[in-house]
Amino acid sequence: MNPDTFIVIDIELPFKCNPEVFEKIYQEEYKGKITYRFIRSGLNLSDSVGLKLNGTFKRWLYLIDKNNCLYRVRIGFQTAI
Repeated sequence: MNPDTFIVIDIELPFKCNPEVFEKIYQEEYKGKITYRFIRSGLNLSDSVGLKLNGTFKRWLYLIDKNNCLYRVRIGFQTAI
């Protein structure tokens, strides 16, 4: 397996949304799904392969609310080895 193997989770968000709503969707639809079982099935790994969730890397996400106000939210993406 290459060290640059990725699993992508596609999150569909409304174009205009509230930052608090985004945080809830993010926790439920993205972060809550990153489990050992999810990684193993996504990469077709057996239970004998060791996995470790080893932190996150942060990125800025820009959101527009229903009043066309722009928000910048910093979110962490889970990484694993």
